[in-house]
Amino acid sequence: MSPTFTLINASAGSGKTHTLTHEIAERIARGLDPSELIATTFTTKAAAELRDRVRRTLLERGQLEAARGVDSALISTVNSVSGELLREFALDAGISPDVQVLDEDRQKAAFRAAIDETAALAGSRAAALLARTEHDGEEEPEMPFGAAPSWRAHVRQLASRARTNLLDETALREGAEAAWEDYREAALPPAAAEDRRGAWLSALDAALTALEAEQRSAEAGEGPFSVKTAGTVRRHLDALEALRREVADPVRAPWSRWAKLAAVASAKAADPEAKGYAYSKDVDHALLGAASTIAEELLENPVLQADVRALITLVMETAADSLEAYRRYKDELGLIDFIDQEVRTLALVRDSARAREVIRSRFRLLAVDEFQDTSPVQLALFLALSELVEDKIWVGDPKQAIYGFRDADPALMLGIIGELDSGRTNLGAAAVRDLEHSWRSQQPVLDLVNEVFPQVFPELPRHRVVMDAAEPATARRAADGHRPGRLEAWLPQVPKRLTHGQHATAVADGIVELLEDEGTCPADIAVLVRSNRRAAEVVQALSDRGVPATGEGVGILASREGRLVRAALAVTLDLSDTLALTELVDQLPDHAAHGRWFEQLTAAPDREARRGVFAQWWQDPVLAGLRELREDCISLTPVEMITALVDALDLPERIRAWSTPDQRLRTLDALRKVAAQYADRARADSAPITLTGLRIELDAVEHGPDLSGMAATRPGAVWVGTIHGAKGLEWSHVVVMLDHSPTERSQTAGAFVVPAPQLDVTAPLAGRSPRYWPGVLPRHAPLQDALADSAHARRRAHAEQEESGRLQYVALTRAADVTVLSGNGSAPVLDALVPAAEADAPPLLTWEAGGAAVHVRGGASLPAQVRSPRGELPPDAATYRARRSPLAATDLTGPAPERPGGPAARFQASGVASAEELGTVGAPRSIGRRLVPDTGGPQWERVGEAIHAYLALPLPHLTAVQREAAAARLVQRWAVSRAVDAAVLQEAGEAWAAFLAAEFPGAEELTEQPITWWNEEDQVMEGWIDTLLRLPGGEIVLVDHKSYPGSEPVRKVREEYLGQMATYAQALTAAGVAPSRILLHLPLRGEVLEVQLAAPDGEPAHAR
Repeated sequence: MSPTFTLINASAGSGKTHTLTHEIAERIARGLDPSELIATTFTTKAAAELRDRVRRTLLERGQLEAARGVDSALISTVNSVSGELLREFALDAGISPDVQVLDEDRQKAAFRAAIDETAALAGSRAAALLARTEHDGEEEPEMPFGAAPSWRAHVRQLASRARTNLLDETALREGAEAAWEDYREAALPPAAAEDRRGAWLSALDAALTALEAEQRSAEAGEGPFSVKTAGTVRRHLDALEALRREVADPVRAPWSRWAKLAAVASAKAADPEAKGYAYSKDVDHALLGAASTIAEELLENPVLQADVRALITLVMETAADSLEAYRRYKDELGLIDFIDQEVRTLALVRDSARAREVIRSRFRLLAVDEFQDTSPVQLALFLALSELVEDKIWVGDPKQAIYGFRDADPALMLGIIGELDSGRTNLGAAAVRDLEHSWRSQQPVLDLVNEVFPQVFPELPRHRVVMDAAEPATARRAADGHRPGRLEAWLPQVPKRLTHGQHATAVADGIVELLEDEGTCPADIAVLVRSNRRAAEVVQALSDRGVPATGEGVGILASREGRLVRAALAVTLDLSDTLALTELVDQLPDHAAHGRWFEQLTAAPDREARRGVFAQWWQDPVLAGLRELREDCISLTPVEMITALVDALDLPERIRAWSTPDQRLRTLDALRKVAAQYADRARADSAPITLTGLRIELDAVEHGPDLSGMAATRPGAVWVGTIHGAKGLEWSHVVVMLDHSPTERSQTAGAFVVPAPQLDVTAPLAGRSPRYWPGVLPRHAPLQDALADSAHARRRAHAEQEESGRLQYVALTRAADVTVLSGNGSAPVLDALVPAAEADAPPLLTWEAGGAAVHVRGGASLPAQVRSPRGELPPDAATYRARRSPLAATDLTGPAPERPGGPAARFQASGVASAEELGTVGAPRSIGRRLVPDTGGPQWERVGEAIHAYLALPLPHLTAVQREAAAARLVQRWAVSRAVDAAVLQEAGEAWAAFLAAEFPGAEELTEQPITWWNEEDQVMEGWIDTLLRLPGGEIVLVDHKSYPGSEPVRKVREEYLGQMATYAQALTAAGVAPSRILLHLPLRGEVLEVQLAAPDGEPAHAR
């Protein structure tokens, strides 16, 4: 009998989706009706891809009827599948069939409100406790480093963790006592009979009195130490007297102040082998007696122990109260959220006889994709469904389980794999299948993975870690002439110790070198970092070098265009916002006060004079569009307002002259999407949608939204983001930015769940219990060392280390062709995962400048190209000349200005003067209808630019839906939605395509072709040819799209464009591909004109 439970271990790049697709298709071929399939994926995008691939596989096999039936299969995310089942069995689940589901943003807001409500009441009663334990910090401090812990944040974390582990309010309340007992047993001695803080204060007073007397004597030159030392002692005395005033209040004095004094007892005054003194030598010796007493008695203080216990109880009971308040809120309004969907569906599948029977009879196959990323509740749901569905396929890879912060628990996954391997489950005959070949990566990339990760994952069988490149993939690359893969290691050149900023600069420098490789473009490259802060640094460094970048960490309001839009919105809504007006003046070089605004403001003698300055600035012609917008903006939607601001500032035109224009245009897309998301959320909450609300929304946003699905064609850019963000993605080249000083998080505090002593695969959540340990005295070594040695902390630290290993595995398996290790010549994060057996052993990975290998400790030396990119750049460092994006502006520049002192070294073809003797222009030939009036003007020029960009897309290769989406995006991007709609762009594209098909059947259309040419005067011409048509016979047709909408096209071409066409023709002729015909396409007029260039003797000729 074939297995009824197939678990597929799919290592990175091993063809997981392909395998799952074909497993499903095989079962359909054997008689499974598509409607009998449940398949869950991690994302909506993955669900759509799986559905599409199953359908295409069936079509390729000729199973047309089955392919048509794929839409009847239940293929979606876990949330959506749960929602479908709940709607069908709503009455069985005890809910209304019309119950509303809270989206993610509304759920967060409601959950936060429930916690705020309960925490406000509880916190007011516990103010003194929170002060003593220093857990009264802000939930989201502006400066997180060193900030006091927030008990409210801990309540939120604990409540969220409880929900995803199916732990209710009762479990939280009962867990409080267990959490205290665990904490006490781990780190606290038996409580003393009395609070000794009064005695400590007396001892401190005596020590300070004696020290002050000695200090005064020393100042008078009478000893016991020098006058210079007396000054140092005085400074410490001032700090100690302030500390003494704090600890004198037993109601609110933080325990950490006593711990600071106790630290003297473990410093150099008490232990000569210690590293240093807590204060200074003389001060520490004076305090040593009192400090030793405090250190000995601190942890046994009964009030301290009572405070720890009370804080544990406060957080856990408030979390329980918050869950009750949140549940009441949802019940009163008839709402559920995503977790409710899963929890209620799990209860339905377990408890409803009718639902169980219907599911058992209706579904025959349960497919679970990315099973390692599921939460404990989702896992329990899959196991419950697996008991009812006869055939199961689970696909995933525990090595890629990196969502522990979302409560995914890889230990549960590994436990289930172990149970299946051993045959101890009741889920039917089971088989574990391992995919051992990579269809993604070339062998040099895999060699690094195979050397490192068997050491990182020693508990896994070697065959579930190592992979070789699939032979068919290798053969296909060879047949296609694909370049061999390689390993690179970068060692940044810096004068001293490598900083994060220098590392980002070096990565950008290395990427500029990578882009010199033939055939490598920015979109081939990704940079993986550990945090959004590091990502932002890399994005900035790349932008400084002219390399377009996108991905996580791109702050939309940190960009020039983002700041302009935000300032324009602020000043348009409120003229008294002079800060926003000043920012506009500073950012707009064509404003009359640009460069002089500070001088003008400081010269104004009083407030009234400054008001006059601001009024004058507002009346500048460059802000005329904003002044007009201010009059009628009240009627605009948020998205319309963003578009209108972009239009009023003429941002698309400005962006043409800035670095990385395609990336900046994408920022405008992000701003529009932020506006759309704000409006959607306000609408869902029945809240007013206002432009003031939009301003608040923009002020709060840090990073742009995900735009990956917004356009059919994404601009070519280096992707920069975290390893978490790179999960499921791949690139040709991947630069892994290794932390040169990684830190380990303490696991002695926080909210966590204690697993059951023994996993029950049929009830994976059974026996789990919640815990909370507060972060009291985080720098008091005796307490922290004892907690760190507890079973809970060791287990959590081990889990954290394992997740770090999985993160590195994900990072080093994203590349198809080239993996780049960038760091200080080693990988400290890997050293923490695979510690050396001997103290003097080398790091796990090493490389050196001038070398040709990456050395693996105890293993092979892997051939590698070692580069030394610069961490500090000279002022004249070269920049990357990015290929112009089809979404950026093109030929709207006028004639180049005359330059004294001889011919310029560089010139543009569009700046070459035209003359009648250069050739003749044929009569216009209509290929479609006129799309705009013939009056012209800047707005119609932008319409032309939008059409121009649309024509540059690979239209024959896009679906109708993709063409429509691209047209809509370009209309928004060029801020022309009030003049035309997306259908106009599509009509222009259809007219052009029809003309090409009729005039040049079989021609290959090459768009946006770069060209460089040196003329006889040693001037270099650099530019872009809009379109080259390669005809079946080998001839070349030169095409240029022009934005002219006016009524005299022949005169316009003859007077302004002949020089450009003649220059292009000369450049192509010099390259050996002289054009056989030259066409100018005027899409706004729906016409084509043909140009005949004059031969050297004055006779017309197509080319010379």
